[in-house]
Amino acid sequence: MRRVAIGSNQRIVIPPPPFRFFQLNITLGNNCSPFNRSRLYEFTIRTSSGASATTVVPDMTSNTTPSPNVASASSERNANTQAWECFDRDLTQFWRADDADAVPTFIKIDLGIGNEIIVVEYSLRTGSVNNCHPRDWTFEGSNDDSDYTVLDTQTGQDSIADTWRDFSI
Repeated sequence: MRRVAIGSNQRIVIPPPPFRFFQLNITLGNNCSPFNRSRLYEFTIRTSSGASATTVVPDMTSNTTPSPNVASASSERNANTQAWECFDRDLTQFWRADDADAVPTFIKIDLGIGNEIIVVEYSLRTGSVNNCHPRDWTFEGSNDDSDYTVLDTQTGQDSIADTWRDFSI
């Protein structure tokens, strides 16, 4: 959310517009040589936060199921590390960029036509294997999968290995 100053102590909060596409654009991995490739166990997007948080993306079972959701990525290492696996709520599966795919990399979800939402929070779950987790990234929204608006920027996230982390917009 963007805060705009109106006076000495007054502020209004302007929420981001609704978007159909959401992308985590990873610009630097952490301690994962030789290419700083990315590995992500879960990526959730919410329209509310706290105890009543509403997760937007249903449990995915393939890159296109359930419809109309479509998960995609800059690359997938193999058939066992596809994009949808970070939207499946199964901590034994994960998305991993191909070894030859140096950063930047991305993981993306398309919610489908007519399913635009206003996001207030997103969460990442990373693993501990070789600390191959995102370190620097932008979280972005779009309605045409071409022009993206940066909703959040994170840098130096060295402490997200093997844990859930929530990030507010």
